[in-house]
Amino acid sequence: ARGVAEGLLAYVGKASDGSYSTFLYKQPLGEGDVLISDDVFIIKAEEAEKHIHPPVLTRIIVTPSQVQLKPETKQTFMAKGVDQHGRDIEKGSVQWTATGGGIGSDGVFAAGEDEGNFIITAKAGTVTGIATVNIVKQPELIPVEPIEPVEQPRKLTWSGEVR
Repeated sequence: ARGVAEGLLAYVGKASDGSYSTFLYKQPLGEGDVLISDDVFIIKAEEAEKHIHPPVLTRIIVTPSQVQLKPETKQTFMAKGVDQHGRDIEKGSVQWTATGGGIGSDGVFAAGEDEGNFIITAKAGTVTGIATVNIVKQPELIPVEPIEPVEQPRKLTWSGEVR
């Protein structure tokens, strides 16, 4: 009871739909009011805080975070929303922008002709995530003459004692 009042833990009851029917945290609780059963639990303060404050989009993670592409090729990017507790959250609609090429509302980036380092941005509300794209032309292969192996004389030497 004192742990609930001091905010060290929460006293919760589970409803049949999985939500909390009873939720006591940082509130006075009499010792006689504490009952532990199959439907009543004690949870840590960190978990209780997650249920008090509604999830808010705090980060957008764009994957892949870095890619290297040839000019005029395509790459699909994905955006994932994360809340203040590090849990996945619905991010809503995402506005994509890109330098070095074009990107559609589906996250498909089409690289332009120019080489260089460019940025992909996914934005939902005021939250932004980025990825980087390095556009390079395929380096031309320069033929190299094979190196002849150098013949080494075969020689066996031994030092030490034989037992």
